[in-house]
Amino acid sequence: MPPTMPERPLRYYTFILSLWEEAGSESGWRCSLENPRTGERKGFRSIDELPAFLRGWTGNLTEAKPMQE
Repeated sequence: MPPTMPERPLRYYTFILSLWEEAGSESGWRCSLENPRTGERKGFRSIDELPAFLRGWTGNLTEAKPMQE
């Protein structure tokens, strides 16, 4: 008989990523993430901010939570 896996809630999140080029800005490109289920949106002044936010957000997940820093 195979060992049983402990029950864990499935963590699956979907976000809508929007990218746009903004003339005259330092970075040139800006982006935002939107949670389609809640409508909550998080904006970023540069694309470089996005991976740092995702690393921090997923590293701090203990349960399903809103998209906050």
